[in-house]
Amino acid sequence: MKHILIGKSYWGRGGAEVAAMWLVQALCQEHQVDIITRGGWHLDDLNHCSGTNVKAASLGKIIIPKHEPGFGMPGGALWHGLYLRQRRHIGRQYDLRITASGAWDWGLPAIHFLSDVVWNGSLKKQFGCLEVQPFANPLRWTYVKVGEWMAGTAGRDLARQDILVANSQWTADISAKFFTHPPVVIYPAVPGDVQSTPWSEQEDSFLCLGRISPEKRIERVIAILDQVRILGHQIRLHLVGSSDDSEYLRQMQKLCEERQDWVVFHGPLYGSDKDALFARCRYGISACDREAFGISTAEMVKAGIVPFVPQAGAQSEIVQEDALIYGDIEDAALKIDALLKSEARQLELHSAMLRRGDEFNSDQFCNSVRALVKGELERLAIAKA
Repeated sequence: MKHILIGKSYWGRGGAEVAAMWLVQALCQEHQVDIITRGGWHLDDLNHCSGTNVKAASLGKIIIPKHEPGFGMPGGALWHGLYLRQRRHIGRQYDLRITASGAWDWGLPAIHFLSDVVWNGSLKKQFGCLEVQPFANPLRWTYVKVGEWMAGTAGRDLARQDILVANSQWTADISAKFFTHPPVVIYPAVPGDVQSTPWSEQEDSFLCLGRISPEKRIERVIAILDQVRILGHQIRLHLVGSSDDSEYLRQMQKLCEERQDWVVFHGPLYGSDKDALFARCRYGISACDREAFGISTAEMVKAGIVPFVPQAGAQSEIVQEDALIYGDIEDAALKIDALLKSEARQLELHSAMLRRGDEFNSDQFCNSVRALVKGELERLAIAKA
């Protein structure tokens, strides 16, 4: 049994946490696993939203740096810098280090699991993620730069020396130019064993599931379904998710209120409440065009929901049906219109999604992760001998 340290800055309740919890579950059965984090670790809640069954007794230490004042406090970049420095220091005591979300310099051999395609500065610029500018917010910019200085570096060449694990082929292709060796692709474990309700008993409703934040482009989802209703279909939309962006949340709530006769905003849902909604809705929809995988879309597919997804990003790898992959608002509306007019095609795609969902199972993910970690531990043992 080897001693492994898993690092994740903060444990929220989104797709990245689902993937990270299955990573923990895969490894804590065969190794001694400790976790270092800035906060958010509440095991029962994380198991509940991730569909995992990690036992506290099977885990080692949960390490939260003593200097940490709490995630989200002022000067967060400073605390994050201290966290990364301490994580590197503590990581020396372990046989292997794993970044659960992103790629960070441990100073020693590590495996890095990507949950987002914008994991470095170059990719943030490529996908239009705004960086803090000195003229726009001088104080925050100073915090960021001081935080980077405090984090320091061990000078390790991650691109040549470490293993990068992408959660989709799209993420791997985008990230490959930064690494000497192609990233390993392991699709995440997708929670959910919702029993598919007979198609005839389901509603002509759409489900939009996930974090309520600008990159998810909820306003585009609503614009698409506005067009579908103009085409004569009396569909409904169920919007499910939590938000850390209060301004964007207010904007989306306003759009929902203006359409309260057919749009329902539920907020976050878990467990039986979420399962009940899954069982009611025939269709799903996403408008995020930089989704690194799409846990929510994969959850819908496993439940037999037929989701429409954009061409850009990784979600097309999940559905693999041209009829469900759209280019723009008009294209999406026309494809939805065509499907709503054909009950035979609906049933065909419903069955196709159930078959596709079988491929995103937890056993396959856990076995792939264990094999990868075993191979790296054996390589390190040989190199050390």
